[in-house]
Amino acid sequence: MANKKTKSKRKKAKKTKSGYTTKQIMSPGFQMPSDYNELVKIHKTLAKTADRRLLRLEEYSKEENMGNALQWAYARAMRDIKAWSGEEAKRFDTKPPENKHSILAKIKDIQNFIEKPSSTKAGIKGIYQKRAESVNEEYGTDFTWEDIGDFYEGEMYKRLDESFASDTITETVGKMVQEKGEVKKLFEAMSKLDAKDVNKFLEKQKIFRGDDAVEDKLIKKMVKEYPDEVKEFLGI
Repeated sequence: MANKKTKSKRKKAKKTKSGYTTKQIMSPGFQMPSDYNELVKIHKTLAKTADRRLLRLEEYSKEENMGNALQWAYARAMRDIKAWSGEEAKRFDTKPPENKHSILAKIKDIQNFIEKPSSTKAGIKGIYQKRAESVNEEYGTDFTWEDIGDFYEGEMYKRLDESFASDTITETVGKMVQEKGEVKKLFEAMSKLDAKDVNKFLEKQKIFRGDDAVEDKLIKKMVKEYPDEVKEFLGI
């Protein structure tokens, strides 16, 4: 019996028909092949994994307190799918692009979806619940995990993360909540200025108490470049 069980386990560990597994492809050291036909196999493997996640997210969205499951990673995936396969498409596993450059780009989009915490139920609740609890405890806020998920999955955070550390962004947002009144006054003052005068105005401002120049620079960037997102997040 022991030998049969061992053989069974070994069979389950075998690679898929494509010759690749999602875990293998998603590992940091994996090198994409140069051959187009091999890329087609990788596309197939990842697309099937991603599509299973999309289906589960659709099912989760019907559960209590999981209505946001179709936001974040799911919504971005749908935009990518439609861009690749047309407005009627709902899944990644469609005919792959016909040239190497395009198929690599689509594979990257699929990988981006799979990597996102919000592509799974556990990721949505686990990651963002912990972040919400941490921010609330540190700054006396009352964010839900949905609030935090909206922020971290949003385009504003993605752009800011290219230039600022994640911890810096989180800390700055926490301080923005603490200084909500000051941020509101800042927007009111900016609304009375011509666009050309906003930069000069912001250069003179010291929004946060203390001397953290990086955080001060970050909030100025946020209120100038993403005013609508900041107002929505702070509820002002």
